[in-house]
Amino acid sequence: MALYEDLKAVNIIPQVARFMPNHAYKMVYNKESNDHQMVVDMYPSVAQPWIHVKKCDDRLCQYWYDVLFSAYKLLPIGCTGCWKVCVKLQTLKQLMAVYKLQQTQPVTACKCGMDQRPWNDCLYGAYWYQPLAGGLETARKNWAKINKLVHKHVDPKLTVILKRGCTEMELMAGPSDQWHIPQDQYAYEKLLAATYKPVRDLDPQPEQIQVNIMQQWIEWAMKNGDKTYLDYVDKPLCRPLVYYHKSAHSPKDFPVQAADLSYEKVEPKSSIEVM
Repeated sequence: MALYEDLKAVNIIPQVARFMPNHAYKMVYNKESNDHQMVVDMYPSVAQPWIHVKKCDDRLCQYWYDVLFSAYKLLPIGCTGCWKVCVKLQTLKQLMAVYKLQQTQPVTACKCGMDQRPWNDCLYGAYWYQPLAGGLETARKNWAKINKLVHKHVDPKLTVILKRGCTEMELMAGPSDQWHIPQDQYAYEKLLAATYKPVRDLDPQPEQIQVNIMQQWIEWAMKNGDKTYLDYVDKPLCRPLVYYHKSAHSPKDFPVQAADLSYEKVEPKSSIEVM
C-alpha cells in the first residue's frame, strides 16, 4: 500500500475528533494561596495542521497566543524575543522532504504542515524556532545552517527567511522592527499570569494525532490541485467524472425528457375528528 492507504488503515482519530477539546480553562480554588486561579487543562490538539517534530522548551506559546494575543489583544512581551526560520512550500513533495529533514537534522525546535491561513500565499510551511536566550545573533547563525540544509535536501529554489514573532501579530501590531510594548503592559501581564498560572506543553505530540494530520496533508494536496499527492496514494482520491463536451456520445443516447411541473394541489386531511 502507498503512504495514504497505510495512514488511513491505522488512523483512529477522525471518528472521535469532535469529542477531543484542544484545552480547557477553568477557575479553581488554591488553598495554599487562598485565592482562585485559572487553570488550563492541556490536551493534544487534533484541530491543527502541524506536526511538531521537536517542541519548544523555552516558550509559553499556547498561553501567549491564545490568551494574551487572541483573548486580550496584546502583543505578548515574550513574543517580541521570538525569532523563527520559515520556508513557504508549494507541494506535498516539498513538505515531505522538509519533514524528513526536520526529523534527521532539526537544528532547533521545529514543525511543518499545511498552511490553511488565508493571509499566506502558500499551501504548506515549515518553521524552526530559535532559542529565546540566543537573540538575533544566534538566530542568524542557525538561519544560515537551515538555509543550506533546505537548499541541499529539499529545493535550491526555495526562499528561507528569518522573521520575528507570529505573522498574525505583525498584521495586528505593524512591522515587527517597530514593535513597542507600553509600560503598563508589564504590570498587566503579571496580573494575568498570577491568575492563569501558565504552563509549558512539553509532552510529545501523540503518534495517533500525527498520523491523522499527515493523512490530512495528502487530502489537502488533492483538494488544492497539488498533483504531487499522487506519489503517496495507490489511486486518485477522487474518481474521474464523465465529460461530455467532446465525448463520443450521441444525443440519441440521452433522449430529452421534459420535466413534469404540473403538480396537483392536495389539501391535507386531518384524521382527527372534532367532537
